[in-house]
Amino acid sequence: MNLCQQCKSCCYFNEKDAYYAPIFTKEELKKIPKAKNKFTPYKNSKKVYQLKLVKSKKHKKLVCPYLNENTHLCKIYKKRPLDCKIWPLLFMYSK
Repeated sequence: MNLCQQCKSCCYFNEKDAYYAPIFTKEELKKIPKAKNKFTPYKNSKKVYQLKLVKSKKHKKLVCPYLNENTHLCKIYKKRPLDCKIWPLLFMYSK
């Protein structure tokens, strides 16, 4: 069952919102092909990694490198992290 609505509203970020880029656990990262250099440790963590966004070829925004901008399909849809699965909801940490 494909739940993606291909609405074209996910996977793009304004530069000021880049910190909302998806977070992957180490376990989720292991499932992603060619993940090298597409992630950075989140706040110097060794267990959690944030996706490095790239400049969009179609918009004046940043975009997930796993998004095919022509078809608007995710290249890792079946292996995407929880952070992507629950979009547009966000996990927030509160003290």
